Amino acid sequence: MSEASPPDRLFAARVLREECLAAGFAGFGIARAETPPRFERFRDWIAEGRHAGMRYLQETLPARESPDSLLPGARSILCLSFPHPAQDRVAADGTRFARYTFAAARSGDPDADYHGTLRARALSAAEAARRRLPGDWTYRV
Repeated sequence: MSEASPPDRLFAARVLREECLAAGFAGFGIARAETPPRFERFRDWIAEGRHAGMRYLQETLPARESPDSLLPGARSILCLSFPHPAQDRVAADGTRFARYTFAAARSGDPDADYHGTLRARALSAAEAARRRLPGDWTYRV
């Protein structure tokens, strides 16, 4: 969240938490929009090729190191978690799906990509919070 004239931080945190929980997220946290502690360990981990071919981790390294590059003036990062069930999801042909993909199934569209489903939930929560919070602030999901 980047704020030109920020609302009261505790009130904003409460409203954001309420809206994120109402959108179905199980957990909510707030971090400073700055280089994470011990980031050099993550950078080394990527350099050693330990990211199992997940190129997006390498490609987004600069943004992970400097969140301000994604949203100039950003002061806070909301960290959300979403629940997934303990039972396996198995297709008719026996293909097994990762449990975290259940977010898409819960959207009503079994072919939906869980990234988009969770993004839509986060956008909805952010817009609901915007309606409740005073001031001129921006966000990026």
